[in-house]
Formats: sequence, C-alpha cells, structure tokens
Amino acid sequence: MAIRVFHLHGVPAEEADDIRALLESHSIAFYETRPSNWGVSHGAIWVDTEEDAMAARQYIDRYQLDRVSRARQVGQSTSTPDIFRQSPGRFLIVVLGILLVLLLTALPAILLR
Repeated sequence: MAIRVFHLHGVPAEEADDIRALLESHSIAFYETRPSNWGVSHGAIWVDTEEDAMAARQYIDRYQLDRVSRARQVGQSTSTPDIFRQSPGRFLIVVLGILLVLLLTALPAILLR
C-alpha cells in the first residue's frame, strides 16, 4: 500500500526538487502525484513500503529543520514579534485595519439586535 511522505501543496519548486534529490540520493524508491487541474488534489510524494516511509520521513524532517535554520540565518523567516520590533507603527496600523474590517463586517448584525 502506498504511503504519502510529503505533501506538495504550497511547496516551492526548489524545495520539492530538493526532496526528490534527497530521496534519490538515499536510494528510496518513490513516485509523485501531480496537482489536479481543478485543484481537488495538491500532489504528493509517495513510497511503497513502511520501512521506506519511516526512512524518508527521517530524512525529510532533518532536511526541513536544516532549511528552517538556513532561512532564519538569511532572515527569510520572521515571527510576529520580529515584525512588531521591525516596524511597530506599521504593525499597529495593520492590526487596527483588521479590527476595523471586522467591526464593519459585524456592524449589520449588531445593529439588527
């Protein structure tokens, strides 16, 4: 029975290529389903055996941890507190804008009470 080891939804082409190369370099046989034209399925990478799935997950998990640490070193990955520290004024304006949109959306229900 096929076992899905990696979803391709929202994955950059570079990362998907890296995962394919990683599995090939460790001699893990896999196949790939492509995203559908209608957006029903998003595609994935699959293996045939439980042993291959466990090995692939270990390699993929290690790869993703390395990728996250590289992204943080380069500054591509930021958290909400990082964004607030970089530009508190802009952050507050965005939050107030979101709250305003929520208020305007809920206003008809509030007024109909």
